Amino acid sequence: YRIFKDNIFFGIGPKMFREKCKEPKYEKPNGCSTHPHNFLLQLLAETGIFGTFPYLILYLYCLKNYFLFFFKKISKQKEDLYLTKFCILMLPFVINFNPILPSGNFFNNWLAAINWMSFGFILHYLNIDKKIK
Repeated sequence: YRIFKDNIFFGIGPKMFREKCKEPKYEKPNGCSTHPHNFLLQLLAETGIFGTFPYLILYLYCLKNYFLFFFKKISKQKEDLYLTKFCILMLPFVINFNPILPSGNFFNNWLAAINWMSFGFILHYLNIDKKIK
């Protein structure tokens, strides 16, 4: 939080949390690690508001679509198989990017591959849904 507070708009740069955390100004007993263990906090500290904005937009977009599908399910406007496939693909993305839960390093190659691949599947199903309409 203190790193973000000092660099609100552009942050300190990707993968720089580990270096900045060692400075006496930000040092905290047992508080320094390689990343803050939360995607939202890591993006705020390392990329600032401008870097976090796309993350929030994508997350809110997916969350909106996720809940819209549930409301359509309740009103029986969607077929069950399509809804099931969409929810199976969407649920990992919504959980992994949850701003409250602890998470890994956002810039880790393995986590990025898993997260963005699931996002690609979500966009594919949203595109199919638009073609069906």
